[in-house]
This record gives sequence, C-alpha cells and structure tokens, in this order.
Amino acid sequence: AVRNHEFIRAAGNAVNRPTILPAPAIGLRLLLGEMAGPVLLSSTHVSPQKLIKSGFVFDDPELQQTLNGLLNQ
Repeated sequence: AVRNHEFIRAAGNAVNRPTILPAPAIGLRLLLGEMAGPVLLSSTHVSPQKLIKSGFVFDDPELQQTLNGLLNQ
C-alpha cells in the first residue's frame, strides 16, 4: 500500500514530470463539479493480502517498476 503523494511522485518520475505542487481541492471541485469528490478526493485503503495468501505473484511488485512499464510502452 502506498499513500497518494508517493503514488503521484512515482507517476511523475515515470513520465519525467515534476510533481511539486498538489492540486487544491476547491480547484478540482470547480473544474469537475460533483465528480471531483468520488473520483479524485476520496480515499480508500486497499491491501493485496488475500491475493498474496492465495499464491498470486505480481509481475512487478514495486510501484515504480509497474508505472514505468505501463507509461513508457
């Protein structure tokens, strides 16, 4: 599990873009209206424990590897 700021930093690294300033919630709400809340501003903790316990093996267990592979194809 990674926090949003870690994910955004890794995504920025994968596309060679800086990720210095966060987007303000009010700006996202003005831009996207009702969709900003459920799509960008809500939070969910997700854990792969059931997958791992069942024997699932991730191709790229590290976030940066995964994003680099997805975004630089």
